[in-house]
Amino acid sequence: KDDFDGIAAMAPFLEEETLDYLVKRCERKPEDAAFVQELAAFLSEETLDWLVKNWGGGFDKEMLEMLAPFLEEESIDALADIQIAHGNVCSLAGLYPFMEEDTLKKVARALMEQGNLDALKEVAPYI
Repeated sequence: KDDFDGIAAMAPFLEEETLDYLVKRCERKPEDAAFVQELAAFLSEETLDWLVKNWGGGFDKEMLEMLAPFLEEESIDALADIQIAHGNVCSLAGLYPFMEEDTLKKVARALMEQGNLDALKEVAPYI
């Protein structure tokens, strides 16, 4: 149930549904960004959404940026909400091009509340 390396090694040879099932059965969160990146191309959008909803609060900036091209806009927006709730607003910078305008405004408000004007300048061009 916790063999992420084994799952990643089998990913290219498994049906999407089988891989989705195996990933969802894992009981511990994937802490290795390389694992998530390896699997992202093989997983369904639904399972990627599930990863974001269940473990998104613990994803570091690198992992978020690796997942962004594989996620739907609404998943990225949900991920942004999780990161804002955890006070990790600055980790979202690499996701700005993938976010909808309302989410970008939430990010900007959170940065203003934190008094982080430098980061606010980074999000401004996308609003």
